[in-house]
Amino acid sequence: MRQRGATLILFTFLTAMLMIPIIGLAIDGSIVFWMRTKLTTAVDAAALATARGLNVNQTLGSQNTNANSTGQSYFWANFPSGMMGTTVVGGEPTVNIASSTNSTLTATVSASLTVPLYFMRLLHFNSITLGAVGTASRRVTNVILVIDRSYSMQQANACSTMIASAQNFVNDFVDGRDTLGLITFQATANVDFAPTTSFKSSNPNLNSVLGTAVCTGYTSTASALNLAYTKLQNLNQPLALNVIVLFTDGNADSFAATIPSSLLKTKSDTRYDAFNTTTSETVGATGCSSTDSFSGVILDVDGAQDATGYTGGMYSMATEPITWSSPYTSSTGVPFPASEISAPSGSCSFAGSSPYGGYPYNSLQIRYDVAYLPSTDYYGNSLTGHWALDYYPSNDPNYANKPRIDTPNSVMNAALNAADNQANTIRSNTTLNPVIYAIGLGGTQYQQINTDFLERIANDPRSSNYNSSQQTGEFIYCTASGLAAAFQQIASQILRLSS
Repeated sequence: MRQRGATLILFTFLTAMLMIPIIGLAIDGSIVFWMRTKLTTAVDAAALATARGLNVNQTLGSQNTNANSTGQSYFWANFPSGMMGTTVVGGEPTVNIASSTNSTLTATVSASLTVPLYFMRLLHFNSITLGAVGTASRRVTNVILVIDRSYSMQQANACSTMIASAQNFVNDFVDGRDTLGLITFQATANVDFAPTTSFKSSNPNLNSVLGTAVCTGYTSTASALNLAYTKLQNLNQPLALNVIVLFTDGNADSFAATIPSSLLKTKSDTRYDAFNTTTSETVGATGCSSTDSFSGVILDVDGAQDATGYTGGMYSMATEPITWSSPYTSSTGVPFPASEISAPSGSCSFAGSSPYGGYPYNSLQIRYDVAYLPSTDYYGNSLTGHWALDYYPSNDPNYANKPRIDTPNSVMNAALNAADNQANTIRSNTTLNPVIYAIGLGGTQYQQINTDFLERIANDPRSSNYNSSQQTGEFIYCTASGLAAAFQQIASQILRLSS
């Protein structure tokens, strides 16, 4: 019996010696596991917040300071100081922001934690140190603002509102890190502010240039999109977030094109001439027999998709600065481009400049001299597509089934197709993967916004040609009072996509 009692005492002692470490390991291990999970969550949240913090403030220095402060705040919000008796080594987590050559900014938050042990102290293990690292990236953004400053904006008294809204948009991005540029367009498109990371600190800066905008002229959307695309290609940053933000208040109503000598009219046919815009009549050849090609802007003079009315061209493609205002206006008060082109031979009626009745008279003669529209615009975009052109009848002995140049509907729809096809070319670039956003100003009597057109431009999921293999953008319709909110909504989406 004595031996049995001694054995029981020894067994109890050995069991206690074995169970205490097991219990201690279970309890202390659970605490350590829990603290590690909390620490990992805290550094991940802090890294994400730090990366998002890189989207705010106007200078690179203040941006980094803000991002660091934000990361610290998010860490302590997710891991309260002294939690379960723990101590952060060094007193604070470490926040680092690094930029790489691949247009990516990386925020790294790291922290080490001393976790006290309880039961394991019996075995002389007082504490354990844990470490965790969280990372989050923010892509550099390249944003090209493409702003319609046509005459209808002035008619609607919306030009100044548009300028202020675009300036607020610019303020959402970071000087020294993001790249912003400005293209404005009317009958021609112009780079008014070349893309740069110094868009706030340069002199003049982007917002001061925006403030000088004069709204005048027609709407060559395809030319503006092509120019914006060229600027993104020149930047050549495949890993950046490449964005085009288009603002317009109506339909495209003009486009740049090259008229080869083969399209000059050499035969008589039935068409609308330069004066009689309501009935067709036989129009003979005018002797416009130059062997040269003509490049310039063709426009729908009345800015409407009408079967009859004035069409004009060729106007100079020379770019006009943001402060330019036309000296000539049409009979409806719409400003014309600066000048018509000059033909080397001088034999074409539409060439040269001859102000008559307040507008360049010769421009209307293009319907005398040019047989029909070319197949593409100046940039190679097809003029046919979603919007139907007017064609000469199939029994026309000279120009059967050729696209007419003598109807406003044909010219405007050609301009719409050119812009639509240019946007598709931009979005098809799988190296730069550009995203297009579009803002359409509606609610005015001067231009009716074409929702289908702008949804297609942006590849909005609501559009009639949505392509899921291309980058998805968005079209936002707004009135003048909602312009600021529309620009801010797009800025928020761009910054969200960059994080």
